[in-house]
Amino acid sequence: MKQKGVLIAALTLLAVGIVGLVVMSILGLNTSPTTTSSTQSSQNGSTSSSSIGQQIFLTGVGSNGRPLVRNVVRGGGSTMATQNGCASCHGTTGVGGRNLRMMGSAIDVPDITYSALKDEGFTDAAIGRAIRDGVDEKGGSLNSVMPRWQISDTDLKYLITYLKELSAR
Repeated sequence: MKQKGVLIAALTLLAVGIVGLVVMSILGLNTSPTTTSSTQSSQNGSTSSSSIGQQIFLTGVGSNGRPLVRNVVRGGGSTMATQNGCASCHGTTGVGGRNLRMMGSAIDVPDITYSALKDEGFTDAAIGRAIRDGVDEKGGSLNSVMPRWQISDTDLKYLITYLKELSAR
């Protein structure tokens, strides 16, 4: 009888995991390991600034091959994207949308393609402040869910280059 209970619990956990993967797939969240071909290429020193920017955007891995450190503002809660880059919330195209979070809540995530940011009044310097400090183009605070990334000047330039490329698509 006890074995039957353990089997039911195991099957339930397996089903929940499968449902979670399906939901992540539908939402376009990255379910693959964070080491990509662009990560491997950057470790060999043979990538363009755009592909390193893409690596940062998709995986949160810097040009040095290590995950970027992020600070989460108190009250911002945790997200499913604890080890991924911008795309885990803003989508692989950067256009944002409705993002489901743990426990069924949802947030509206903004479009962060370069053209959309420019239309909102962001300069490259303001984009950097948003990424590092969670400050919008007018100096106000961004949503506390937005991590504050510890990103080098070089990696920030790579990321902005990639945001410009997303706008061109």
